[in-house]
Amino acid sequence: MSISRRSAMGYASAFAAYASNASASIRADGKLAAIPVKPSQSLQRLQHVVIHRDQADRSYAALLSLPSSDEAWMSAGSLDAPALQDTNAKYARRDYRLRRVNGFQTKSGMRYAAIWQWAPGSAAQLRIAMTESEFRAEADHFAADGYTLAHIDATATKSGTRYAAIWDKSPVRGSKLFTALSATEFKATRASLAVDGYHPRQVAGFAQNGRARFAAIFEKGATGESDHALPAKKFADALETRAARGVVLVDASGYVVAGRPFYTVIWDKA
Repeated sequence: MSISRRSAMGYASAFAAYASNASASIRADGKLAAIPVKPSQSLQRLQHVVIHRDQADRSYAALLSLPSSDEAWMSAGSLDAPALQDTNAKYARRDYRLRRVNGFQTKSGMRYAAIWQWAPGSAAQLRIAMTESEFRAEADHFAADGYTLAHIDATATKSGTRYAAIWDKSPVRGSKLFTALSATEFKATRASLAVDGYHPRQVAGFAQNGRARFAAIFEKGATGESDHALPAKKFADALETRAARGVVLVDASGYVVAGRPFYTVIWDKA
């Protein structure tokens, strides 16, 4: 399913969170639950699927607050690989830039959720279904061409872990990349890098041999708070607590370990 800003506004009762300044999650009954947050002229809130229904008891989603004014956008919840590539090429010709992509192992094969925002400029570069070594090679190639790793996703599949990533020409203040940290390693890395001013800009969780693993981008000067293992059942409460402090959700991914759904999240001030 694809949703645009225009169609979302047309379904005001079902997508009230879009029309108001709110953070949202999908409740246990499948309905969208909105939590009001402080209005901002520099943030745009876009719904994004983070766990496919075939991976857990149901689909899980998050309403991300992306730095932007009220611009046109498109969101897709379940595209196969050819459809994702075709859609990305089509939107690129219309000056839409790919902002997020999340992969899922489903009963029908790999599927992807994606978000595009209208933003004229250099097109983002997308690569999907990469092994870790393939991803590292692409990362080196794009870095040599002056691209920045803007987004990373990692997914547990029947063939092993597969990575998807977006590179663009946005400036970066210095970053460090990790692809398969254990929970213990992630916490230790986060603590040690914080001493030098590096904090997580994005964290993607996935299962590997029955245990959680994390791909993460740490950026110098990043200001957000991170959580790498937020149980899905506690997500709405976490949103409400942060909203009371004027903090919004700026990035999220989802993963399932031993049948239990979790979020990785990055929070920042509105």
